[in-house]
Amino acid sequence: RRLKDSKGRIMSKKRIGVGLISVGWMGNLHTRAYQSLSHIYPELDVEIELVIAADTSEERAKYAKDVLGYKESTTDYHNVLSHPDVDVVSICSPNFLHKEMGVAAAKAGKAFWIEKPVGRGASETLEVEEAVNKAQVETTIGFNYRHPPVVEYAKKIIAEGQLGKITNVRGSYFADYSAEPNGALSWRFIREYAGSGVLGHHVRPAHKRLRLPRLRMLWVLQVDGHRPHVRQTCVVRCRKRQSTIMGEAA
Repeated sequence: RRLKDSKGRIMSKKRIGVGLISVGWMGNLHTRAYQSLSHIYPELDVEIELVIAADTSEERAKYAKDVLGYKESTTDYHNVLSHPDVDVVSICSPNFLHKEMGVAAAKAGKAFWIEKPVGRGASETLEVEEAVNKAQVETTIGFNYRHPPVVEYAKKIIAEGQLGKITNVRGSYFADYSAEPNGALSWRFIREYAGSGVLGHHVRPAHKRLRLPRLRMLWVLQVDGHRPHVRQTCVVRCRKRQSTIMGEAA
């Protein structure tokens, strides 16, 4: 859709109406990214409009309107999906709600950006994929550890053969935000709600970006203090071992 000026004339910039589901940590980050889009990529010639944000917390919903700049706020995410001015939706809710909201967004015909992981397991992810394919909507997933400089550099030197034949990769994820033993227990530390946790949607996508061949994964959970998920380690082994070269990423 194109913007119109005060006299009703069509302007050159394309308008994109944004809806947000869940005004938490990631919801704030997504909003800042949308607000920066026209400045960082002026060649896209788009104008972002923050239309409506939803959160079950009335306080957070109000924050989205008063501070983040959304025109409307609601405590029911269905109001985001049914809003006629919303073109794209960011789904930033906890993992255990992704399948429900992803399927609903597809059925509503909205393009959406969903945070990782799409589902807590393969079956939930496939349900979202099937709904998306049926609705033929545009989607993307927030795999933010696929393209950082360290991963791109590792990909380069592996492709150039500087490390020889890779047979073992050890990846560790350190989360300082979860290191406080007296902090509130989050859904992130409960497998029923988190699914594969950070190993599945941070470490594994980075390994996939490195294009390591035919990997077999061994998951190792290291208990640190009172929280079993404070440090998680993933050891990835190739099926055919031809050398002792090891790469490590953290």
